[in-house]
Amino acid sequence: MDGKGKWIKLVTRESTLLERSLRFMGYAEFLPKPFTVKQKDLLVVYHKGMSTQYVYSDDFDSKTRALELDFETIGFEGIIEKFDLVFDKLKSSSKNLSTLKTYEAWKHFETCYKQSRAIILYTFNLAKFLKEKAAGQDQIDILQKYYDNAEANSTNVWTALKPFFEYVMKINNLDEKLYSYSDNELSDLLKNGKKVDGRELAEREELSIFKLENYEYEIFFGRKARSVKDALVLEADAITERSELTGVVAFQGKITGRVTIVILKEDYKKIQDGDILITPMTHPDMVTFLHRISAIITDEGGILCHAAIISRELKKPCIIGTKIATQVLKDGDIVEVDADNGVVTILKKAKI
Repeated sequence: MDGKGKWIKLVTRESTLLERSLRFMGYAEFLPKPFTVKQKDLLVVYHKGMSTQYVYSDDFDSKTRALELDFETIGFEGIIEKFDLVFDKLKSSSKNLSTLKTYEAWKHFETCYKQSRAIILYTFNLAKFLKEKAAGQDQIDILQKYYDNAEANSTNVWTALKPFFEYVMKINNLDEKLYSYSDNELSDLLKNGKKVDGRELAEREELSIFKLENYEYEIFFGRKARSVKDALVLEADAITERSELTGVVAFQGKITGRVTIVILKEDYKKIQDGDILITPMTHPDMVTFLHRISAIITDEGGILCHAAIISRELKKPCIIGTKIATQVLKDGDIVEVDADNGVVTILKKAKI
């Protein structure tokens, strides 16, 4: 980059390094021809089970040109057919995850998984493109289903992979440090029995960086990652005193209530009936408690995000894309959610 701009914060997620490596490579490699859309830049900063993702620019102008070309050469129905092929292959390979043992079987699954992640980015961009072109809502609704399908598959197959990882640990005399391997290192372990030094794995848990810049990617671990991070200009976390936050209305309504912050899965147990959920983004595995909350506020959000669709289904007031709700608000704060106008007003701060 030219050094004049900064990396813009998008999302923060709980994940293992191995999972983040696979997702990043899916975004970097994107979809094979005849698709022409590519991701130009992306940055992931990983630290002890948490990953923060940044972009340098949305690069939507070049993506728009590529999407127009895809429409000319593939067409909307053709795009959907190719999505179906990816999901069919992923579904087929996922049936045998509990007995997955060979390098070849892993590589087949890995390819399908990465492409399903690429579909998530593609549908997000395509929905934005169609909305700006004032296309029919029916096409956007179709994309919503594929977006949700890709997200759900990513979650479900990762859970189903646990027996495979346990098998790999057992035959290689490894422990859960396996989750600190990159996708390439796991492949090398399966094919050649090559292990990564334990001290190196511990160091990369402190900091790892996945960087896609001008369509070329690099991965940095440990000390090298620290030097790379020092040279980056990252959008600062906006931890400031505020009396209100603003975002985009996903479902209308107005309500006052107590805030509960949910970032990690272990935070789920904090939820009480009537709480206002504050989270980076809702996920399918939250559905067990979402019926209990009274409103949803997220840091992130877009036309196809989970919070937007689930709030409409549950008819819960919802404001997405505040960027800083999880940083400014604290457990126990009392807020008014005005989801008619996209405003969250802090009425009373919790006692520390």
